[in-house]
Amino acid sequence: MKTPWLLPLITVVLLSSGCSLILDLEECETSAECTEKFGLTATCSSGICDVPSVTSPHCQTSLGNPGAPNTLTIGVILALSGSQEGNGTSRKNAIEVAYNDLEKIKINGSDLAVLFCDDQSTLEGSLASAKHLTDVLKVPAIIGPQFSDHVKPVQNITKASKTVLVMPSASAALISTLDDDNLVWRTAPSDTFQAVAIARLLAATYKSLNAAGKTTDHIWVLTAGDGIYTGGLRDGLTKNFPDAIAQHSVKSLNYPVDNLDSWVNENLKSLPSPDIVIILGFTEAWNLAQKIKDFSTTTEPIFIMADGGKNQRHAKQFDELAQHVIGTAPQSVGDRTYGPYTAFRSKYLSANFKGVDQTSFLPHAYDALYLIAIAAGANGFTGPEIAEGLARMSEGEEIDPTREGVEKAFSILRKSSTATVNYKGASGKLDFDENGDPSQAPISLWCFDGNNLDDENILLSEENVFSFDPQIIFAAEGCLKPLVNEEL
Repeated sequence: MKTPWLLPLITVVLLSSGCSLILDLEECETSAECTEKFGLTATCSSGICDVPSVTSPHCQTSLGNPGAPNTLTIGVILALSGSQEGNGTSRKNAIEVAYNDLEKIKINGSDLAVLFCDDQSTLEGSLASAKHLTDVLKVPAIIGPQFSDHVKPVQNITKASKTVLVMPSASAALISTLDDDNLVWRTAPSDTFQAVAIARLLAATYKSLNAAGKTTDHIWVLTAGDGIYTGGLRDGLTKNFPDAIAQHSVKSLNYPVDNLDSWVNENLKSLPSPDIVIILGFTEAWNLAQKIKDFSTTTEPIFIMADGGKNQRHAKQFDELAQHVIGTAPQSVGDRTYGPYTAFRSKYLSANFKGVDQTSFLPHAYDALYLIAIAAGANGFTGPEIAEGLARMSEGEEIDPTREGVEKAFSILRKSSTATVNYKGASGKLDFDENGDPSQAPISLWCFDGNNLDDENILLSEENVFSFDPQIIFAAEGCLKPLVNEEL
């Protein structure tokens, strides 16, 4: 519903399409008058200030007062319902923790507000959310979208409005190559790093099985569809494929996310049972792995998944299968000795939110709001100004995600247009490269210990040290410690 606001009050008219107050037909001459009184969404139409609704069918939940005068409104696009609801809701909670830190800080004299949009785990939902945030609310920055495959279609909308995207979980390598006018940034690292880690984990698993006298004749690489996330991981794995593994033993297939039963029957059951199966997909990877395990009568496959398959609810549902699953993910559960992460974790738990140790990219979502707030406070409230501010966060005096850190960053960055700071976020140092990506990223190993699906250790460090205990793949009780370090 759109509400024209007019002063002084003369009469109230009930329209068939909704409620409007008809107050003074000469109330405005320019849209600038309306935005000063009612916020950036207001326009002057036929002498009347027209203030569109802040909410939409996809965008219903907010923090602060989105669209209000003297307010920096940030949009968020996450999956808050649908197949990926759990991950999206936990990341929303992390953004709320950051907002609770920031809400009492004036950003160039303005308040901060956040409007959450639910894409319902669909591209259509992401596009509708982006159009509302840019066309109606005119936000300068959006956290999201959640999925790599949604980024380019959403960016086609946000680039035209010069809106910055800061993505905490979209990790596809191809995002780095977008023609984005410097408006696409992310706190999630590129999957370039994860593809290397998967290749090294495959090599270590292959070597360990051979050393134990087990067969390694049949290796499958199964990829969900051919989107830029799963296809990018597959291409990165192919590029870094271990030399020790003969290509003739590898079967690479794309599978549909839906109708797995018929696809498995038609494409897999006639093949020799696999020894190692890499599944590059999402939560459906657990259903696919279970089907493969059920018909693999001559072998007991080891399954390797990427971060898209990391889901504790599915691990508990398939608890017997989970003992045969190991996986990779950008480090999302930080080092407990690293102050910014432990501070974030403590605040997240104090807010009675769950999943901090099991859900990917929570500190990355938390950092995204901090970075936008600092960039806007230092550089300005337009999308390009926020992007310029983000480029000033990777070197100089260290600041952390606290109220004191924000005030310190404002003090330094406002002294000179060339001043910079080094943001040490809850998710890591976040030294951005020329593509707006973190330039370094540790990759974790995850596996199921019988109760939790936690990050077990750093599999591939920022220093390129690979750490893997081969006993993990033979342990009935799940992940084992300690780990053996090997520099490759």
